[in-house]
Amino acid sequence: MTAPLIRPALLLLDFDDVLADFNPRARNQALAHSLSLDADSIASALAALGRDAVTGSDPQQLDTVLQRLQQRLDCAISTGQWHAARMAATTVRRDCRQLLLGIAPVCPLAILSNNPAALAAPIAMALDLPGLDSTRVLTAGQLGLHKPDPACFTAATAQLGADPARTLFIDNLFTNVRGARSAGLMADTAHHAQSLRRVLKRHHLLR
Repeated sequence: MTAPLIRPALLLLDFDDVLADFNPRARNQALAHSLSLDADSIASALAALGRDAVTGSDPQQLDTVLQRLQQRLDCAISTGQWHAARMAATTVRRDCRQLLLGIAPVCPLAILSNNPAALAAPIAMALDLPGLDSTRVLTAGQLGLHKPDPACFTAATAQLGADPARTLFIDNLFTNVRGARSAGLMADTAHHAQSLRRVLKRHHLLR
């Protein structure tokens, strides 16, 4: 007989593709606007660098990307402009946020993302959830570890002062869920509000 799931003492969630959607074209348009360039030029320059190069969380990698972009576009680009464009292209899923608004009073929330450390505060501001400030938005850039490495989840729960066995982690990628489980966390996938609701109900966080 399967043991009943315990109610988590911490809800730890991914950000992108769970709580928010990212539109690369909108990022290109926002960056183009801040640089007084056309979006097609931005898109072509980024495509030449490759997807992996422009999605990393390592500050040194980002510096390299921006240097190469500056060379291709023949203009200066700051990390602030890059991050602002990234967040301008990010839309919080209102239905998912609404679910978390009902949970925040009874279960602490935190975010674990493979984003750069500089996005912790903007992510917290975009979500605008009770008790979720930038100190509870943990990033790969800050931890120096990436999902799905089990060590990333161990470091995250330690920083949050949480028991891994009483922490529920939710991500859209099963490989990250598997990494969390290897670190002793409860973990499951969610891709939209319906699946998020199902997971939360299964773990007794929603009725």
